[in-house]
Amino acid sequence: MPRLSTRDRERAVGRLQAGQRPAQVAAAMGVAISTICRLWVRYNTHGHVLDTPRSGKPRVTTPRQDRVIHRHHTREPFTPAAETGRNTLGRHGAGRGNGVTAARYIQQVLEPAVVPHIRLHPNLTLQQDNARPHTARLTTGNLQQQGIRLMGWPSMSPDLNPIEHLWDHIQRDIDATLPRPTTAQELEQAFVQAWGNVNVQLVNRLIRSMPARCRAVIDANGGHTHY
Repeated sequence: MPRLSTRDRERAVGRLQAGQRPAQVAAAMGVAISTICRLWVRYNTHGHVLDTPRSGKPRVTTPRQDRVIHRHHTREPFTPAAETGRNTLGRHGAGRGNGVTAARYIQQVLEPAVVPHIRLHPNLTLQQDNARPHTARLTTGNLQQQGIRLMGWPSMSPDLNPIEHLWDHIQRDIDATLPRPTTAQELEQAFVQAWGNVNVQLVNRLIRSMPARCRAVIDANGGHTHY
């Protein structure tokens, strides 16, 4: 069974809160019913959907990476050391590039693309969800220094962003690629090709759907909608 991401866990809880049965949610998410039941118990017990701490976690940093964490923590002494480590190196597989950290988000997304675009359109407000790289102090501090306005985003918000439908379209395009990508380089090439194949009419249709999406969420009192 696939492991649910934090976003998928929040969606599953939203479906349960909207009145769907665990079996329905499990079928929609492609996981076992027991997974949804454990998730529901965790949410009602702890108030969140994150994994609970486990003992005996293996060490994931090298001495060199420890020095990097120490150097960053020295510069920002009031930031918890664990958060400094996550923001600098990421959590699992630190330093191997198999996850987006706050530092990578700033260096590869904000600085080269987002900040220059908002400089050209100063009236824009940046919308992003509550993924760890987005909410890290390293990221929010950088955006504050840049004078970029952020849209408020509650922890259990309904996902109104039409980009999710676009990602799904691209994923289906990649899944249809033959032969299937088997390496990171082939997957990157397949993604670039799929992105280039996106029809602008599809993008415009998703944008025009926003008023209806908002009305549907309001009518559902913040619960699950058909979007």
